[in-house]
Amino acid sequence: MDEVECPRCEGRGTTGLVGDYCAFCGGSQLVSREKASAYDEDSIDQVECPHCNGHGTVGLNGTYCAFCKGSQLISQTKAEAYDPDGLDEVVCPRCKGAGTTGFAGDVCKLCRGEQRVTEQKARQFESGRRRS
Repeated sequence: MDEVECPRCEGRGTTGLVGDYCAFCGGSQLVSREKASAYDEDSIDQVECPHCNGHGTVGLNGTYCAFCKGSQLISQTKAEAYDPDGLDEVVCPRCKGAGTTGFAGDVCKLCRGEQRVTEQKARQFESGRRRS
């Protein structure tokens, strides 16, 4: 047989945390030796997500990234369109983005360790603090 494990996904057929089909082998896991030897990572239209730096998750609890949704890799076009202000999330106002509070490092009760919250949740928190 003239097939070898895909050099892009190392024979898994998928990439990212959510199991996207590999952009090189299309999920088949194997490619011909000729195709494998011609593999050039730069020819694949995928880059690390600029929001999570290719981790696929954010925060302390491993919440899927709001931009790539756990894919880790996105198209160059999508990366160029990235606008952090376009996402409905802000740094948690309670823990200031740490995900924890206090000297003991308790998980933040507002963001639950995600370090970011929706804009609405942040506004509700701030308005509650002003009333106190």
